[in-house]
Amino acid sequence: MIFFLIIFKYVIKIFGEGLGWLLIFLSGFLGNLITSYLYQNYHSSIGFSTSVFGTIGILSNVNIKLLKSYIPVIAGFFLFIMLGGGKNVDVIAHISGFFSGIILVEILLKRFKNLIKFEYQKYFKITLCSVIILSWLLALYFN
Repeated sequence: MIFFLIIFKYVIKIFGEGLGWLLIFLSGFLGNLITSYLYQNYHSSIGFSTSVFGTIGILSNVNIKLLKSYIPVIAGFFLFIMLGGGKNVDVIAHISGFFSGIILVEILLKRFKNLIKFEYQKYFKITLCSVIILSWLLALYFN
């Protein structure tokens, strides 16, 4: 969590509060969705760490665009190796979160670059808050 608090501010600085948080959320969501699909019935956990590695993927891709080099992805991968392993750790979720962050930014910068504007930030915030509230309501209803 401390590591995430250090790196998330850079995503927010680049993409704004609304879109930045939405990208972080979506990278974790997609990473966990991919992991659930791969594990099928054997998947038993969904964690926040997938979003942390999604954030690393987001920053890696942004740095590729700025530096015109793949060194940030390699550095992100080595950071993953240092932080992402261990006993009882869902390594597949961390890998899928990392690559989800890279892919989301790639899609955003190629197709939807005009969305990175201040006037859209409030809509991204509303969308994210709505998704979180709806998720909790559905979880409570179907539990």
